[in-house]
Amino acid sequence: VATSMALVASTLTFQPAEAAKKPKLSKTKATLKVGQTLKLTVKNAKKKAKVSWKTSKKSVAKITKKTTKGKAYAKIKAVKKGSAKITATYKAGKTKKKMYCKITVKKKILL
Repeated sequence: VATSMALVASTLTFQPAEAAKKPKLSKTKATLKVGQTLKLTVKNAKKKAKVSWKTSKKSVAKITKKTTKGKAYAKIKAVKKGSAKITATYKAGKTKKKMYCKITVKKKILL
């Protein structure tokens, strides 16, 4: 009986439950020219999650439009040459996560 139990146990394979995908930003860094815009989205966000958006330098990269629930996104506009960090703070139940995107703004080249 013991050998048959061992045989049955060895043929069973356990598949770990697929881990829930963690929320993340669509980009972690981007380079824009003055005047250009970029749409940052939160991937794998839960429907009831809330996201708050912040920029480290409004004079360089400005958040022009944003949604905070569901398919959360922010539109970033390049204002002047420099760099800024966009922070998205994700909250869903007990889960809280900060995600970052480094924005580098270059001068617009005039022809």
